[in-house]
Amino acid sequence: MESRKIRIVDIAEELGVSTATVSNVIHGKTNKVSDETVKRVQQLLEKRQYIPSMAGILLAQNDSKIIGVVINDHK
Repeated sequence: MESRKIRIVDIAEELGVSTATVSNVIHGKTNKVSDETVKRVQQLLEKRQYIPSMAGILLAQNDSKIIGVVINDHK
């Protein structure tokens, strides 16, 4: 059986909450999230063994030092 990485969207869909809610719980921004929802999200994150991606962590910190460049070279 192939094991796939658990994503924030998977947690959100299973709990019936938004991806923003799950992300806020992960990053400790819980002032607008009920204590019950925080508890449910944290329990499911642990149960599903959610591991955040390094790219996601860097983007969330706004400190990735990554620059994107798009070049249109069409005639």
